[in-house]
Amino acid sequence: MNKSKFTKTLALGICFTALSSSIVLANGGGMQSSILSDRLPADMIEVDWRQAMDMGKLPADLLDAPVSDFARQPRELNENILQKQREIDKYLFKDHVEEMNKKDFKVTHTGPYDDYVEIGITPYNEENATYLYDIFGEDEVKVVEGQQAVTLPMEVELDAIDIGAVKIQVNGQFLELDVEPFIENDRTLLPLRGVMEKLGAKVEWHPERKVIEVSTEDITIELVIGQDTAKIIRRNDDTLKEETLKLEVPATIKEDRTFIPGRFVTETLGAKVEWNESLRLMIVETDGESDIIGVERPIDFEIVENQVIEGNEAVSKWYQDKFDTQGIHSLIDGEWKYVLVSAGEKPTGGYSIQIDSITEVTQGTAYIHATLQSPNRDDMVTQALTYPNVLVRFHKGDIETIQGDLVSSQNDIGNIIENEIGDSLEEMQKAIAIDSIKEMKLYSLMGEEIKAFTMDEMKEIINQLNTSPTYNGAYPAMLAGNNIKMALEDEGSIQLISYGFEDHVILMGEVAGEYVSYCIVSPEIGRMLLSEVNR
Repeated sequence: MNKSKFTKTLALGICFTALSSSIVLANGGGMQSSILSDRLPADMIEVDWRQAMDMGKLPADLLDAPVSDFARQPRELNENILQKQREIDKYLFKDHVEEMNKKDFKVTHTGPYDDYVEIGITPYNEENATYLYDIFGEDEVKVVEGQQAVTLPMEVELDAIDIGAVKIQVNGQFLELDVEPFIENDRTLLPLRGVMEKLGAKVEWHPERKVIEVSTEDITIELVIGQDTAKIIRRNDDTLKEETLKLEVPATIKEDRTFIPGRFVTETLGAKVEWNESLRLMIVETDGESDIIGVERPIDFEIVENQVIEGNEAVSKWYQDKFDTQGIHSLIDGEWKYVLVSAGEKPTGGYSIQIDSITEVTQGTAYIHATLQSPNRDDMVTQALTYPNVLVRFHKGDIETIQGDLVSSQNDIGNIIENEIGDSLEEMQKAIAIDSIKEMKLYSLMGEEIKAFTMDEMKEIINQLNTSPTYNGAYPAMLAGNNIKMALEDEGSIQLISYGFEDHVILMGEVAGEYVSYCIVSPEIGRMLLSEVNR
């Protein structure tokens, strides 16, 4: 088979259809025009891409022809429209190239249709369209949403391209991976090595635990082979915030190679991901200034008053369904994104929720920080069940995902409400048996082993956990200080962590096949977890 290389950018497609009318394309490396009527015969030409691939070359007449949307049928075009297009092309692609390159949009193509000239732009919005209408007028011009062609590198060996293979492009560059990505449950799985490093992330594989860590300076993603959840740890100054998210497809091992869910990991790191079905191509883009996109954009919001809720039937019904359920709930209504933060049922009045901030932390994801204010001991409060909540709204824009946390203010944590103190593990018949513990170790915040506990120390810690009261109030979803990990004889495990308040210890893990989680009032253990932090 003859190999054919071009030194021009080639855009992939299944079948190219060109018309006799003049259609001008702009490519990603700058605006360049080409009038197809100067190159093609008067009738419509179709080129079968797969046939050309089998031949190892494309017809010579098409080597310099740009690619666009040629789906319209050819029509008789009057000279006025063609002249209008020439004027537009001259302005966009010759006389004002530098000016256009500075704009927040790109012109993807121009083309004459019936009694107007079509101009394709991306991204399309009213502001960008109005800019072009102000220049060229609206009588014979129509601005539409265009799609930029995906390009291959400057030199391409045609017979080396596998149409069926899944390909990865990062910031316009195709990656050469030593093992091919694949599709499972409509999700692309990427090989562990290769793509993440391109995004500036560090990758670690812990075979003994079957754990994958993908990390940057500000975030760590932990994936366990075969598990459909991922642990996300975000670093903010000296504190860590941890959350667990559901995966649509888990990390897996295939033919002795490790694969991770591509879209989830890259978007969590802050990159923008698109999928081109016809090319079987995952397109990953960062902001061009740093390896990983850091949005961190404050979102302006407003508190929704009762009269607004009552005046909107859809919002009112949704609010009535959700206000007494603890959590963060969201609803889209027209241009607004409504977010309801609820603390659930409380034993008395005197509680309130304050929204501290709403921030776009990654593209399309807003993070809400809210604080639950609890009554002080001496406050006169309503002696009845209450459901503290607050409803806010903001212009939805591109926000699709809402995340957040509801924390208790530090002053109020010190004033623990009597009704929020629960039974001990022993009283609930959930006590941990000392002979069920295989080993117990203390680890630093970064996972470094500090010490292994002796049997006497283990007995003291287990006794504290079993006999101390539990706390049923709200507490922050964050991680601070050291942590204690216990390996159990039944292959289960228990972990003790702190969120920065030394009176409280979070116990969580799997015991006898059952997941358990408690907040325990134990200052002795709490001080042990925070000893390195406070010293």
